[in-house]
Amino acid sequence: MKNRFCYVIFCTIFLFLISVISCKVDKRPSANEVISAIDSAFGSVTSTVSHKTKHKSNIEIYLDGTGSVAGLIRKAKIDSLTSYETGTTSYCKFLKTLDAYLRGKQDTFQIYQFGEYSSRINKFDEALKNTFYDQRYTRLGELIEDFTSRDTGNLPKAFLVITDGIQSVAGEDDFRKVVDGVSRWLAKGLHFEILGFRSEFNGEVFCETEGGTKIGWYRSDSFGLRPFYCYVFSYERGFGKSLAQGLQANYGDSLPNMMDLSSNLFETPVIEFKTPARRAQKDINWLQPRITEGGVKYFYWKGKTNELLSGEFRTFINLNLTQESKNFKITKYGIKTIVQCINLDSNKLRIEDYPINYEVLNAVPESQPSRLEISYTIKETKNPYWLGYRFIVLPGDGTVQPPKWVENWSTQSDDQLADFSKTLSLKEFISSIMLKTKFLEQPMAVFYIAIKGRKQ
Repeated sequence: MKNRFCYVIFCTIFLFLISVISCKVDKRPSANEVISAIDSAFGSVTSTVSHKTKHKSNIEIYLDGTGSVAGLIRKAKIDSLTSYETGTTSYCKFLKTLDAYLRGKQDTFQIYQFGEYSSRINKFDEALKNTFYDQRYTRLGELIEDFTSRDTGNLPKAFLVITDGIQSVAGEDDFRKVVDGVSRWLAKGLHFEILGFRSEFNGEVFCETEGGTKIGWYRSDSFGLRPFYCYVFSYERGFGKSLAQGLQANYGDSLPNMMDLSSNLFETPVIEFKTPARRAQKDINWLQPRITEGGVKYFYWKGKTNELLSGEFRTFINLNLTQESKNFKITKYGIKTIVQCINLDSNKLRIEDYPINYEVLNAVPESQPSRLEISYTIKETKNPYWLGYRFIVLPGDGTVQPPKWVENWSTQSDDQLADFSKTLSLKEFISSIMLKTKFLEQPMAVFYIAIKGRKQ
């Protein structure tokens, strides 16, 4: 009798445990549980670096004082091959307008000449004279390194660097110094923008790829206007854009070419899911949708076979492109997805046993796409529990490219006079910064799914 009683008690407890385990396996986790478990395991997804810093209210302005810039203040006289007038070029107009704009805003600013070294000057008018351009080398890398080495609690409101953008004796180390300097600045969560202008030019030009040898005398009425730039380093997002708009209001011209290498390109998109009845290979799609709740799409495996199944779902991502993204060329090429998975029952990470393939099926339009269709193929894992997945859609090689104007203004050679209507290695400079920083790590979309495993 006693043995029978113990047997009944054992069976009751056993059945109770089985029912508890079964309920645990079958209970659908809430959207908050799915998202919290994955974010706790892998960290949250952020697209920008946040950095708070104290700052001063002044602006430091650095004017390139090397000989290669001198031609920007000279305009050739129409009736003479050798005569020119100074102070009337678009570059000079820019300097005068910048001076008037900053004074009108009552901003405190200091002006410096830079080249081999930096020295304080009293007013912009000094840069309208030939004698200002007496420095031999443009040490952009060293100048930017000075900015990045400063205490972030003691930064000015902005640094403005006005230059033709050409590093003297453009060797690999010199180029790397400039890229590394800008990258370190951006890594602090600070902002970097480029404003591009064109101006008349009448002066000597030099082949920096061959050690700075003189090429000859460049006249813009023969070869075209020459570019010059305002590099904007600031703690304040969009400072360069506001500056450009303020200058344009006074300049009476169209806005300059602009790009912000610290901008957000993508905001939270709207994502739709579709589960085709049959996959591309005309196989049965064993993955079936359940509901969407709280930002999580739930699926389950249908089928009673003992073999592991496979299935497909598609996402239609309605990209939410920011205004700044219009300054870049965005394509469907290279788009990639990082997939992270967790066992929601045990919170044990699953790294190697959830093979997922993906393919970008469509992008509308192909240039600056606003809608992406991506197919994801998943193979079932031998697991009766719920698995949670996070999908991070990222730009890859070729997805985000420098704007068209950068390509049009860039050249890889500087041994002919005609080359100087463009800027040596401009595209390489921009692309190198984009690759070296977290600029291309901005998610285009992030979404979560949960899949109920089968009891086998």
